[in-house]
Amino acid sequence: MRELALRQAAGRIPEGELPMAAAELPAAGEDSPALRDPAGRSGRERAPELAELLGQA
Repeated sequence: MRELALRQAAGRIPEGELPMAAAELPAAGEDSPALRDPAGRSGRERAPELAELLGQA
C-alpha cells in the first residue's frame, strides 16, 4: 500500500490506472474496506477523488 501511495504521489501512476492499481493490492495480501472502494471505481472518475480514497486506505 505504501508503495502505491508513493508512486501515486510522485505522478508515476496515470490517473485512469488508479482503480486497477488499487485492485491489485488485495491479490498481494493487502485488503481493507477503504481499499476496496477505490478498487471498485472506474478509471473515468476524477483522479483527485480517487487519490483521496486511496489516501484513506
